[in-house]
Amino acid sequence: PQAAGMRAAIGNSTLILEGLVSLLKACLPADTAVVLQCLSQLAFYNNINCEKIIKNENAIAVLVSGIHTGDTPQLLESARLINNLAASSERASARLVHHEGFLEALGRLCSHNNMALRARAVSAINCLSRRGALKTALHKSNIAADVVTATSLRSSGALDTRKLLRFTSACAQANLLK
Repeated sequence: PQAAGMRAAIGNSTLILEGLVSLLKACLPADTAVVLQCLSQLAFYNNINCEKIIKNENAIAVLVSGIHTGDTPQLLESARLINNLAASSERASARLVHHEGFLEALGRLCSHNNMALRARAVSAINCLSRRGALKTALHKSNIAADVVTATSLRSSGALDTRKLLRFTSACAQANLLK
């Protein structure tokens, strides 16, 4: 409860959110993961903060381009932010899905060699797949194949992460079949 209150208070200060989004575009690559982590924490189950983050079209563009060029820590935080945005806000989910190149970038995360990253990407897809209005766009993108790829790739990782990946993959696939 206290953390949720703090997220809301920080979100009410538009200057902080706008500053983080601006910093995301201008910071050094080594600092990008930290900025993404801050945005992700603010987006966690906070619809208002999600919508403030996502209303800036440049934020989505930076997120998508970072998926193509980022290192593993940046990709992990990108996937976490995407997951939190998708889980917390229907409007944010729609803005993400309809942004050019977003679904392709998310699919790219599903084939990464890092299992924790794949699990976060599949979790984001699972959140998106629960949004009925997005089903057509998700089907057209063939994101279901990316979910299957994420589960079929072999890699070492914690047993809990493997179980989570299999579970969220099954949920996402079931949602996409409906």
